[in-house]
Amino acid sequence: MRGGFYPLLHESSPALSNLTSWSVTPSNFTVAAGEIQEIAVTVNSAGLRPGRYTLVLGLTAWTRNSLPISTSFSVDFQIQSVADANFSIVTVSGNPTLGRLWTGITIEPRDSDDFPLAADTSSGDPNVEFSLDVRKGEFITIPTVVWKPEKLYYEVECMIPRATQLAGDWNLTLSLESNKFFRTHVSAQCAKDDFKNIEERCEPCPEGTACKNAGITFSSLPMDSGYWRSGKRSTGAC
Repeated sequence: MRGGFYPLLHESSPALSNLTSWSVTPSNFTVAAGEIQEIAVTVNSAGLRPGRYTLVLGLTAWTRNSLPISTSFSVDFQIQSVADANFSIVTVSGNPTLGRLWTGITIEPRDSDDFPLAADTSSGDPNVEFSLDVRKGEFITIPTVVWKPEKLYYEVECMIPRATQLAGDWNLTLSLESNKFFRTHVSAQCAKDDFKNIEERCEPCPEGTACKNAGITFSSLPMDSGYWRSGKRSTGAC
């Protein structure tokens, strides 16, 4: 018996992008009676969104003394993707406050075809995980990167301890597969009831000041009603 394959692309779901997306080996064959012919279907996933696909193939077969017989069969396959550092989108918003959980960094993972990922693909594998290093001089904190399935992105949970010397600029380095691909810095602000002095250290707000919010600095130190600063460089209230 001899046979050959042909595509029924109008029956593929979702539709494959073009005729070169797949191949069958062998595409034509001859088998003797009682024998089995194994075939391999190869799909080029470039340009295809992650997801489940069904490819319907047609087969025409004929024996030496018969007319051709045509039939079809389906091949189901799953395309999975991992995040690519060159296409993933990192967003940094706001600044951390000492002693409080900060979630101002999000990572939208996208694959090498620039398609967004709809699921966490790390599965605990450090080779496909995002990691973030946050440091200020000798001080280092390692945040937690958490997948948010309802938002389809990773959220970074970062906590910088409430210590006087930890206010000011912190360097952020984001890595994927040990590849450092994103760098920036943020300014950690002092907590409520503290202010950042000219040495960029947090200290308690003095009597007569109104430090009701986080992020108070030396230059913005507010006064309670009936108090004033004796000079621009003064931290005391009169």
